[in-house]
This record gives sequence, C-alpha cells and structure tokens, in this order.
Amino acid sequence: MSFTCTVDAHNYVFDKHKSLLENLEVHALNPEYQCRDGYCGACRCLLLKGQVSYTQPPLVYLHKNEILTCCSRATHPIEIQTK
Repeated sequence: MSFTCTVDAHNYVFDKHKSLLENLEVHALNPEYQCRDGYCGACRCLLLKGQVSYTQPPLVYLHKNEILTCCSRATHPIEIQTK
C-alpha cells in the first residue's frame, strides 16, 4: 500500500512497509544518516503533519516534533522537513 507524503514541500509516493529513510532513498533524495537503528540522530528531521510509528524506540534524545527517518514508518500521509 502506498500514499503521498510531502518532503521539503515536494510530494512523493511512499510505501507503508518501508522506513521513511528507505522511502527517501527510493526517490534518490540522499537523506543523511549514519546508522539505521535510531542511536546516532543523523537522520533527524522535523515532522510538520501526521504521525509516525517506530519499529524500535530511538535511543537518541528528540525534541518536540523531531523524528528519526531510519527507524520510523508512516501508514498515512505525513509532511516532513529534512533541511
């Protein structure tokens, strides 16, 4: 199942079975990351609209509305800011 998500004011089709990081990579957006496990925080971005769930709880401290793309998934449209 797929749905449209907004990333830095551009719309992309995301697969709900993939992490946000994997979806960003599919669209060649070259997201920043160091790990894929939620412990470094390099993939942190701002969630502007919607909700995500985590495949595993992130170990890094997150401020309000920050998410990690490496270990989160969205099942409904979201809007994020990566820059």
